[in-house]
Amino acid sequence: MPSTTALLLSGGGARGAYQAGVLQAIAEITKATASPFGIISGLSAGAINGMWLASGAEDFTAATTRMAELWSTIRTDDIFVTDGGYLVRHGLKWIEVFATGNFFVEKSPSFIFDTSPLRKYLSAHIDFPAIERNRKKGILSGISVSATNYQHGRAASFFQAGRGVKEWQLHSHYGEKAILNVDHVMASSALPVFFKPQRVGNADYGDGGIGLKAPLSPAIRLGADRILAIGIQSPYEISRKREPYHPATLGDVSGTLLNSILFGSLNDDVERCRSRNKIVRKHPDMKKEFREIPLLTIFPSRDLGQVGSNQFSHIPFGLRHLLKGFGISNKKSWDLLSYLAFNHHYTGELLKLGRADAMARKREILKFLKP
Repeated sequence: MPSTTALLLSGGGARGAYQAGVLQAIAEITKATASPFGIISGLSAGAINGMWLASGAEDFTAATTRMAELWSTIRTDDIFVTDGGYLVRHGLKWIEVFATGNFFVEKSPSFIFDTSPLRKYLSAHIDFPAIERNRKKGILSGISVSATNYQHGRAASFFQAGRGVKEWQLHSHYGEKAILNVDHVMASSALPVFFKPQRVGNADYGDGGIGLKAPLSPAIRLGADRILAIGIQSPYEISRKREPYHPATLGDVSGTLLNSILFGSLNDDVERCRSRNKIVRKHPDMKKEFREIPLLTIFPSRDLGQVGSNQFSHIPFGLRHLLKGFGISNKKSWDLLSYLAFNHHYTGELLKLGRADAMARKREILKFLKP
């Protein structure tokens, strides 16, 4: 029987490297042969990590090592087009739309960066058929990738599981059974405005963090009895020290919006889950309606936005020039840069931090994952 322990991976662009560092340390701590997580749920960059892990679930150490290697060698042009000529042409298209009210443009642009390189990268490095093989072998019981439907704003959780797991329909969230493929991962990881929306079926989808207000929900619906959640926002980021005043730039506003969209839901859902667990423990009669879901969360011990504050010089020239228009520099708008800094200088730092944070909680992790 597969484990009913679930792994939840939230997301946020290049910050996903932190999760890879944590997972590599968990493999070292547990010395597990196969994945100790029978249920894997991911959204945004967490969907990418989740699919890497699910496809290699038969050998947990090899899968996490490979994941860390990919993050440590990643380049910006593995994710989106950084050619200066393309960025200029695409930028002019945006200017034309705003200047003429879309009069001369047949189709309005809905994104800044062309992420076709990411599709090639994922297709080359994720063995999607292996996910179903690992499920049939009993290593996995359920895998979920969440995205946001741009047609009506609801969150969609595409899941691959056995017949016992039924699709669901809620006011703001629905679950749809699917054979997961690169389209689902592209949809889940499409940062709003910055990355191109992905069509799945008859709708365009974007980052799962936009619409999914209860990130723990897909894992619970797939049968999780306990959940290990790896986030990418530090408590220090929430209570960031005051910096010297500077007028808010477009980069500041964009970074703050992304933080709010991608991080707030997980923090709120974790608090709700813990509160519900306390109530169930105090009132055993409620176990008929609710069940206690043990929860272990791992968040960065450092502000990942500030970890990226010295990465601007490592960004490709054409992209760096564009981002200057957002007000990004080594001194400001770090949060936005931390989503887009797909280079080994930044991701390498996050891998080290993730590994160190997990190792610092070795006893907790061993106790939580004990069969």
